[in-house]
Amino acid sequence: MNYIQKLVKNELEGHKAWQHANYISQFMRTPGSVGIHETIHYSEKKLNEYGLDSVFTIKYPSEEHGTEELKCFGWDVNDAILDIVEPVQKRITSYAESPTCIQHWSIPTPPEGVVAELVDVGPGVNEDDYQGKDVNGKIALASGDGHAEGNSQAYRLAVEKYGAIGLVTDNLIYPNSVRTRENHPNAQTLLRVPSREETGWAFVISHTHGTFLRSQLKKGPVKLKAFIDAVNYEAEGEELVGVIEGSEKPEQEIWFVAHSSGTKPGANCAGGVGLWIENARAIMTLITQGKVPRPKRTIKFLLGAEGGGLTSYLTARPDDVKKVVAAFVYCSVGNDQNECGSSLIMYKSAESIPSFINDLCIDTIDKVSKDGLPPFKDETKDIQLIRFNAVPYTPWSDNSRLMRLMVPSPLFMSWPARHFHTQFMTSDKLDPAVLKRCGEVTTSVALMLANAGANEARFIAKVVESKGKSRFMHVSTQAYSEIMDAVTTVSGTVAKINHISEHHKGKIDYLANRTLGALESIEALEDNSSFRKELDGLMNGVLEAKAVEKAKIDGYKALFSKEV
Repeated sequence: MNYIQKLVKNELEGHKAWQHANYISQFMRTPGSVGIHETIHYSEKKLNEYGLDSVFTIKYPSEEHGTEELKCFGWDVNDAILDIVEPVQKRITSYAESPTCIQHWSIPTPPEGVVAELVDVGPGVNEDDYQGKDVNGKIALASGDGHAEGNSQAYRLAVEKYGAIGLVTDNLIYPNSVRTRENHPNAQTLLRVPSREETGWAFVISHTHGTFLRSQLKKGPVKLKAFIDAVNYEAEGEELVGVIEGSEKPEQEIWFVAHSSGTKPGANCAGGVGLWIENARAIMTLITQGKVPRPKRTIKFLLGAEGGGLTSYLTARPDDVKKVVAAFVYCSVGNDQNECGSSLIMYKSAESIPSFINDLCIDTIDKVSKDGLPPFKDETKDIQLIRFNAVPYTPWSDNSRLMRLMVPSPLFMSWPARHFHTQFMTSDKLDPAVLKRCGEVTTSVALMLANAGANEARFIAKVVESKGKSRFMHVSTQAYSEIMDAVTTVSGTVAKINHISEHHKGKIDYLANRTLGALESIEALEDNSSFRKELDGLMNGVLEAKAVEKAKIDGYKALFSKEV
């Protein structure tokens, strides 16, 4: 580890991040709700305690902040209960037992609740599911298709088109090897009514209860009683902003972005907020103690409802996005990896945005992820105990908004996730060590960028160059392997070999262009003629390495073509 990485490792405390997440997870944090405002105000108080240069909020909609065209809809729920009343009496679910049982934006029932017959519509996502079934004035039971979009489609068909008064579903979204209705039968996942027009309501039940209700329906009619105490309203949203002003190049900015929205308990999302707060404390402590200098570039912290909060900031301050060197986006960054079946994931910044940030983060992950000693060694830790993988870009969170504005913005989260957005995703499913590891990587990189001069820029360029050349070598080796496999099978023909060769040479061309773009982006950190010459030399080396690896592939093609 380098000097900055060691400082961050010693200062940043995963347990403090966990404590913040634990506090926040007590609130239902839908956009505009009482709970999300509590989360924002708690976070604002912490940033002020830590002594950031400025802490403020952007309101929306607000003429004062130039966000009057934006909308924010609030939804608060006090209680929700779903019972079977005929042919037996049994509690199916309740908000008190499982806060994820009620779909966000559901409308309230009368105080006495509503009783209606239940109709099984199968998956409920296609028109055919409703043929020969009358759901008008009744409650539709849908199994869904494992996707949030399927839930929306089932609601639109059952409630808005065919007149059901409500929807009940045991749809478990994002199924994967650690998360299926069969291996997690009691999970109830966060889902949302797709309409803000107050057309109806929807419950989420477990697969266990879904199976029970279907077994009862096979015997005869079933009636359910639903009670919901909730309110939809036009609300005011807010985006919290904390600023550590740059001393020399304040016009260049490093962003930490997290979202305060989430379900209850929603500890996965709360983990991102907890680390976001702890990052601010750790950085300010290192500055005030004189362990790191005041950053040359501005470090900015942004927190609000996922999507809407960041949009309000970008609407109020549209020119700020042009200043961003890189943004670190947090989602569920602290899952207990054994309990949740998770790995820390860095979803790379989109390759379409030329930037050094992916290679620098991956290099940092490798350096700080040394936890265990191999046998017969007593000094260097070489074994990674916390899983941390870098994978291609995915538009999962606020990184998608930033990507569209060409801001380099890797997303950090945990995946797969057994308890993701279910009632079981409580704060005890977070691991302070995982929170700390994510913070070690992102905070170290942020501080390096915030204070980068010629030496740091040169180091970053070396990292990009070496990783770029390594990728070329990997592709040429992969080409050899695929050609070798082709000639040992009946599909091995000269045409097949030519196709494999040209495909992999094209990949090297693509990777070379990305590497050259990443090297170019470093000039933003050190813009002078001397460093430009160094970059030009490295770029020429990349082009030479590209030619060498493509020539190797041509050699493999010639060698194996003789065998077919």
